Amino acid sequence: MDMELLSAISDMMDQKISGIDRKISDMDQKISDMDQKISDMDQRISDMDQRISDMDQKFDEKLKNTENMILDELGRTRSILEDRIDRMQNNIDEMNQYYRITKLENDNTILILRLVDGLSKRVEELEMKTA
Repeated sequence: MDMELLSAISDMMDQKISGIDRKISDMDQKISDMDQKISDMDQRISDMDQRISDMDQKFDEKLKNTENMILDELGRTRSILEDRIDRMQNNIDEMNQYYRITKLENDNTILILRLVDGLSKRVEELEMKTA
């Protein structure tokens, strides 16, 4: 009977060890599955990081292009405005020149009228003396 008992205990121990081995094997499989899920998540995060990096580069490039377009437009606008200012300055210079010429002509006309008036008086005086 001792042998039977030992055999029964041995069988039970084998069954327990076999059950523990299965549980350990299941745990190893679950850990392996978790490792795979973590690895997949790491890959997804890496992919997202790459997409974000690509988006940042595209954004920076578009921002740079927009900045260059704005600077080009500012330069073009400045050039146009400078041309307009130059034309206006030329017009003002012409108007000042016209004003000076007109003033000189008016001054000359006044002088001529005074001379004519003076000559008219002298002619009248001469006519009175000769009459």
